Amino acid sequence: MSLTKARELAVLSIVIAHPVHGYQIASAFENGPLRLLGLQRATVYAILARFVKRRWIIERDEPGGAYPDRRICHSTEAGRDAVIGLIEAGGGLTQTPLMALMLLHDSGIDVNDAAQAQLAHRRSLAEELTRTDSDHAKALSHQLAHESVCAEIKVLERLLRTS
Repeated sequence: MSLTKARELAVLSIVIAHPVHGYQIASAFENGPLRLLGLQRATVYAILARFVKRRWIIERDEPGGAYPDRRICHSTEAGRDAVIGLIEAGGGLTQTPLMALMLLHDSGIDVNDAAQAQLAHRRSLAEELTRTDSDHAKALSHQLAHESVCAEIKVLERLLRTS
């Protein structure tokens, strides 16, 4: 599955799970385990616009009370059908971009500096996932994100030991 399709699947899954506004979706990609997909706020809104055109979601304006009004996204029958299609057509989700780093290493290219930087970043991310998302710690998506980062750390450490 392409990264674009994986990102679309993640966004659509959130909308199907419960009605939500774009800011909440973008926040999930910036602060929660979904940050591993690397989605920026503008990209989330672009994906939502595509979904509206495809009729996978509908948007309804709702009063925000003390806050500005917001546009809430609701999934449609077509959207619920599309998520199954995305899963079936994908054949599996893509690996993280670290695979490119591993391929360079396997080709004999010195990637120590890049690997050190990625290792530091992954350790920071693992600590942050443990510390800041205690509300979702039992959620399978959170567990997958945390265990994926821990696995990446082990592989990076192995790469640095063998170099």
